[in-house]
Amino acid sequence: MTEDKMQVLTSAFINILDSLEVSDSDISEIVGVDTTTINDYRSSARMVDPKSDEGKKIIAFISTVKGIYSLVGRNSAHAKDWLYKTNSHFKDTPPIAAMKSQEGLTAVGEYISKMNQR
Repeated sequence: MTEDKMQVLTSAFINILDSLEVSDSDISEIVGVDTTTINDYRSSARMVDPKSDEGKKIIAFISTVKGIYSLVGRNSAHAKDWLYKTNSHFKDTPPIAAMKSQEGLTAVGEYISKMNQR
């Protein structure tokens, strides 16, 4: 992937974090990096490498969030509510908490995909 495409991916990732007010500690647990790495992405000192493990998780996170936006009519406030409210499908935990494991990130993504197919 070219550096320009990596910058676009990094910018999309940071824009999602900002629009949904995802904390650096939450996203660092989801993608498996420390908060310093998230700050490096924010400052453009580092770009997301889609071939790395964290890059693959970031892409899965972005894809899941795109599905959430589709589900809630592209409304950031509704997307944030969906992400942070408890959900019986995820054992009465918020999806953001469920996403902190690889299995949870996959499960939330699959659930969103199914909900959007209805």
